[in-house]
Amino acid sequence: MYSFRQKKKFHCGLKELIIERDKFDSAISILERSGNCNLSEVSIFLYENKTLELIDFKNCLLNENDARFLCMGIMVDIKRKDHLNSLRILKLPKNQLRKQGAQILGSCLGKEETVLAELDVSGNNIGVEGGKSFALMIKTNKSLKVLNMFDNSIDVDGARALKEAFKLNCTLEKIDLGCNRLREKGIKELAAGLGFNKNSAIQTLAVKFNFVSDDGFTEFFNMVLFNNTSKLKHFYIKGNNYTKQNLSEIYKGVIEKGILLHVDAFEKLKHFDPSQLERSVWMSPIWSTAQSAVNEIKAFFEEKAKIGIVIDIRIRTGYKLESKREPNVFAIVEFAHPNSVQKALRLSVRNKAVISGKKLKIYRAGTGKPVTFKAKRKHRR
Repeated sequence: MYSFRQKKKFHCGLKELIIERDKFDSAISILERSGNCNLSEVSIFLYENKTLELIDFKNCLLNENDARFLCMGIMVDIKRKDHLNSLRILKLPKNQLRKQGAQILGSCLGKEETVLAELDVSGNNIGVEGGKSFALMIKTNKSLKVLNMFDNSIDVDGARALKEAFKLNCTLEKIDLGCNRLREKGIKELAAGLGFNKNSAIQTLAVKFNFVSDDGFTEFFNMVLFNNTSKLKHFYIKGNNYTKQNLSEIYKGVIEKGILLHVDAFEKLKHFDPSQLERSVWMSPIWSTAQSAVNEIKAFFEEKAKIGIVIDIRIRTGYKLESKREPNVFAIVEFAHPNSVQKALRLSVRNKAVISGKKLKIYRAGTGKPVTFKAKRKHRR
């Protein structure tokens, strides 16, 4: 290991340092440097290294003390002309930084001379105060492009702090705020910040699993996307409390305004327009992918069950299910009239959807669950 007492020039061509699932103690082998200042070997290694571009310490039980030593190593010394830190990516997921570690990292990376471009602190339980610390960092940092804060419980107050940061930051391009209990108020705070800053560079925003309801997403789209001021291109919202009806209305608005935007929850809606959705069902398991299966399905609905005219049938093969031996084959059936959908669903509920000896399950298009109906009570005379 390099020692200052030897006074040798540091040489190392290492570009990536990855340690996973290990008890990593950055304070080991403390060396005494000039004066009474103590630095760890890791701090010295990072400080002197001019080639290292990526550090990934995943699930290494790092705490606030380790964050302090890391900061000592990655700080850029503007007084030294020969020192230019090469580190661009710092990944510290699933550690134990908590709010104290977040405050240390936020203070270090909030300086103008910072060169780090990507930071991952997901799963560190930094809480509200940690969220506020990173919000302060975002206000002044001009190098960071990617920030992952997934699963940190920053809550509504953390989102409120990020709102003020979004109003000022013009360099951040991607941020993941999933699983942070933002709720409706939190997403509205983010919308206010992004909608205010016309120069915001954020192109990717993830807010999965945040208990956000219809009103929150409706206001977000109105404030950020429908006013044509945002550069947002990717929006990840799965796992929230939106309804498919409201999502369809938002999707319709995006299409009408010609907005080029990828939303993960829109994937099912892309295959159908709203009018097709209300006239379509999907059914499984299908016994064959041949044309004969299409003819049998059409004959069943039009001639045997007599529930309406079928205008299109598409048979598809999905991923193989481990719990079933048969291939995952299903059919999408589009009727001429929406009333036929209700009749088809009732056939499934009454166990009358049987084709070629196979009992089929029928679902409403755009969903993965069957629709059930309450049995009507027979009135006694």
